[in-house]
Amino acid sequence: MRIAAALALTLIGCVPARHKVDGTIVRRIHFEGNGGLLSGQSDYQLRQGLEERASAFGLTTWPLIYTVDPKVFRSDLMVRDAYRLETWYAHHGWFDARFLGWEVRTVRRGHQRRAAIVDLIGTVDPGEPSVLRSMTIEGLGTALKGVGNAVLRNASIREGDSFDLEALQDTRDTLVSKLRDHARPYASVVLEVQAHPEEHAVDVVLRASPGIAGAFGPVTVVGNDAVRDRFVLDAARVETGASYRYDALRQAQRRLFDLGTFSVVTVEPDLSDPSRVEVPVDVRLTEARFRTFRVGVGLDYDSYLLTPRASARFRHVNVFHELLRFDLGVRAGVAVAPAAEAADTLPTWGIELGLRDPVLFSQRFSLEATTEIEQDVYNGLWNYRRPQADLHLVWHYSDAVQLGIGPHAEQYVFLGDFGPREQAAQQRLFGIESEEAFRYELTSLDQFAQWDWRDDPVRTHRGSWYTLFLREAVPLTNAGYGFFKATAEARRYVPVRFSGRSAFPLTVAGRTAAELVVPFAKGGLIPLPERAFLGGPNSLRGFRANQVGPYTTLCTYDPVTTRDGFLGLTGDPVEEQRLTRYHLPDGGTVAGQVGAEARYDWIYGILLSTFVDVGALSSDLGGLGPEDVRFSGGIGARYDTLVGPIRFDLSFRPLYPEDQGPTRFAQCRDPVDEVPRVYDFFGNFGGLEHPPFAMVFYLTFGEAF
Repeated sequence: MRIAAALALTLIGCVPARHKVDGTIVRRIHFEGNGGLLSGQSDYQLRQGLEERASAFGLTTWPLIYTVDPKVFRSDLMVRDAYRLETWYAHHGWFDARFLGWEVRTVRRGHQRRAAIVDLIGTVDPGEPSVLRSMTIEGLGTALKGVGNAVLRNASIREGDSFDLEALQDTRDTLVSKLRDHARPYASVVLEVQAHPEEHAVDVVLRASPGIAGAFGPVTVVGNDAVRDRFVLDAARVETGASYRYDALRQAQRRLFDLGTFSVVTVEPDLSDPSRVEVPVDVRLTEARFRTFRVGVGLDYDSYLLTPRASARFRHVNVFHELLRFDLGVRAGVAVAPAAEAADTLPTWGIELGLRDPVLFSQRFSLEATTEIEQDVYNGLWNYRRPQADLHLVWHYSDAVQLGIGPHAEQYVFLGDFGPREQAAQQRLFGIESEEAFRYELTSLDQFAQWDWRDDPVRTHRGSWYTLFLREAVPLTNAGYGFFKATAEARRYVPVRFSGRSAFPLTVAGRTAAELVVPFAKGGLIPLPERAFLGGPNSLRGFRANQVGPYTTLCTYDPVTTRDGFLGLTGDPVEEQRLTRYHLPDGGTVAGQVGAEARYDWIYGILLSTFVDVGALSSDLGGLGPEDVRFSGGIGARYDTLVGPIRFDLSFRPLYPEDQGPTRFAQCRDPVDEVPRVYDFFGNFGGLEHPPFAMVFYLTFGEAF
């Protein structure tokens, strides 16, 4: 009742959209004769070139009528918009297209206090589209002919495609950039288009003027007050006398942004004199705030755990005016398992400290020291606390290649109040040999390498990405372990064109990954968190996190006091045993997976996808066989945001042995307590017969790979 009253008071204070304007309101703009959604001339594409605008959804729907910003109908724009539509068609190869007129269709009549509402329906006759019959490059000598051929091979429009002026202009700009990357700073290209409407064909010539070969001249830096010139020049890496490359200037701008100390960065060549061999470069900077403080809230949901979180972070990016970066972050939350037997919530929190020196040896190396203590939920089951520290020396071989090495130390403590029998069972299950159950220490030397040749790390359409991680763990105490761990992953992204289309709306992504964990001593144990696992939003998406392979169910009984009265609020206290089941995956020492995904760039920032994931997990390399292989596939959707895509994936797979129940039940006192875990969406409805397949969904940020 309170919510309804508050909503009513809010709406009373608002004005419906029809009361906000004098005149007529446009509800929507629709076209007839233009083709469907994938025709290249959909309503959405045509509306982008109009001055007339339609109102947002909800103009005639209560209570949205109080929130919609109405768009007023302007009849004076109709003639100009008709001309724009014909121009749009001509730029996309429909030279015979004619706009036949507008129909103004009344949706709601106007009154003295309410504006009329109309729909605008435009009728078009596209005619037959023209194709790009030929596209050639002239003016390049023998030395640069290969550059032109490479541009034609990778162009978004090719001979035989529908004519598209915008795609041709992009090809021209790409050729100019490539020539300037080959020491031709003054290169220019003129686009010449010859249309033959009667033949529905277009011939295009890219007439290039490469100009003289050039080199970088003196570099001038302005706008930096607190950041020293040498730091700017080391980050830019533009050396006087080096061969001119336009891409080097773009990379310099990106590196200066990555320092985190500048809010505006421009790196521009002085091309005013086309006869000058050495091109001066101007670097103009605006320093940002060196100290920032940010707070935020978020919600994680992985089909099992619901975890609201709050976080805060302080950052200083120019400590002692030496570009030292200091970070302090804190976070707190609570994890709730909606399907768990126990009603307890699990608190989560973390504190992180970091110090990074990015300017060692002319910024070719960086030294990073971090320490963190966190309390979180392991595998959706129980709380753990982990203090850890790292010291890494990173070699930035290039913008795309990084190599690092350094020591790592951590202590893993699983939290819980367990009796001696439960502790003995846990030690046996986890392979922990220390005197205290659920505790181990890790000291290791880590090495890692990364090669990143993607066009964009967030919205990737083309390129490749590789990573390799090695860990040699050496025990320094009785709670430590000795083992070797290797993890490798490779990703590849390929844009795909549709026949007759000039764009690349489809991206095919592939991923292969492998993990191997080997103890130094024969028969040595590997602590559970260091083992290999599969399953989750960024792994085999047909399984919940870490649920591939066999598992053990451990029962624990905790004494609780209840009352036998009405709703447990009155009556005498009664001592009971509360049962909690821990479903503990065994993991393995070897794992591998491959995946493929097709992502279609649709409309309104929405991407559609279909994917296949295949993986295998085994307790040892020699025992890996066909029975360890797991498969899943599904469909998904992404919505593009400023911070990356919001991803929804729906995956299906066959049923596997781990879906039938655990390898064994441990410490369960009664057969009725021996209940297997819930492994998919259908498993949440215990009273219904399960279909012969499993279904799992995920809602998260970022792509799976």
